[in-house]
Amino acid sequence: KITVSSQELNKALQLVSKVLPSNPTMPILKYFLFEVDGTTATITATDLELTAKVKAVLDEVDENFKIAIEGERLINLLRQFPDEPVTLEVRDVNEEEGGYYSKQVFLTTIKSKYSLLADDAENYPMVSFLSEEDEGVNTFSLPSYVVKRGFQSTFFAISDDSSKVNLHGLYFDIKGDYINLVSTDVQRLVVYRYDMDLGLDEKNFILPFRAVSFIKALNIADDDVKVIFNEKNAMFKYANVEVIAQLVDGKYPNYKGVMQFETQYYINIDRVEFIDALKRINIVSDQSSHYVEVLVNGEEITIHGKDLEFLVQGEEKLRAETNIDNIKIGFNGKLLASVLNNMDSTVVTIKLADVPSKPVKFLPFESEDENEKIEMLLVTMMTD
Repeated sequence: KITVSSQELNKALQLVSKVLPSNPTMPILKYFLFEVDGTTATITATDLELTAKVKAVLDEVDENFKIAIEGERLINLLRQFPDEPVTLEVRDVNEEEGGYYSKQVFLTTIKSKYSLLADDAENYPMVSFLSEEDEGVNTFSLPSYVVKRGFQSTFFAISDDSSKVNLHGLYFDIKGDYINLVSTDVQRLVVYRYDMDLGLDEKNFILPFRAVSFIKALNIADDDVKVIFNEKNAMFKYANVEVIAQLVDGKYPNYKGVMQFETQYYINIDRVEFIDALKRINIVSDQSSHYVEVLVNGEEITIHGKDLEFLVQGEEKLRAETNIDNIKIGFNGKLLASVLNNMDSTVVTIKLADVPSKPVKFLPFESEDENEKIEMLLVTMMTD
């Protein structure tokens, strides 16, 4: 048996609990694997494609052991406990005692006692984590805030169409002295670039959507994250948490060819004012196409939306710094709002190609980190 702070254990389980599948292919995938070694418990959750493990510090340990414990009830109970010591004791259950399972775990506090289902650790699927010493692996490190910023900036544009396998994930494009994190759903394209010496030649891989979603939600403030990958898997190693995922088998489209266009036309506009105006316009725009028009005429920007079926329309006027006279652009207002909402600069720079039907590029007007560059591309719609 072990004794641990209920909140310490709850905090550890919360970090990996989202890996537990809601409809598992095997019943035991709804369990956590506990591996107790000294005063440390390593807790693992997996759905076979995504696996995460975390370490929890224990107060008291009877002896080293391994056991699989049902996950959902354990988490729900710990959420309800006050911050107090909780003891987990593993016991064999005899048939005479009416036990369907061969083992149970008893949770005990000063006032409470519960029993939960358990299973032998040998029945838990074994997932091999990568090591820097493994043959055929590549390794680089990123500051944890770069991982956080990169994932947050790109996640919204990952295609939610799982049939487009190569787009249903985040593309890591490593170039030695910089890394690009890329996402696209065809209508939106986001490139998050960070300049630093990664100590690697040109490498790339596609991290699947679920792994991106999980790592994005970790919100761990470690100094660095070590990334270890081979042809089939990628592992993200924090100080106390390790995550490994099977990579997407596919080729990513040539995003650089789409993103690289030069233009003399620009708009510098207050991002929050633009978002607020767009929110109101989207209320009266066509609810199927979400079509809105943006008319740029000198320093005056006019946003217009209408729904002809119900004879409603709206118009907003904004001020901006621009070198454009009399250009009209059509956008999907919903997608335009998603781009602006996922930027965090006060002023956003919008770059337009010579032809209004070409995609439009969005960039932060200024960045606090000179090594960071974020570019977002949005396709336009035919104007009325």
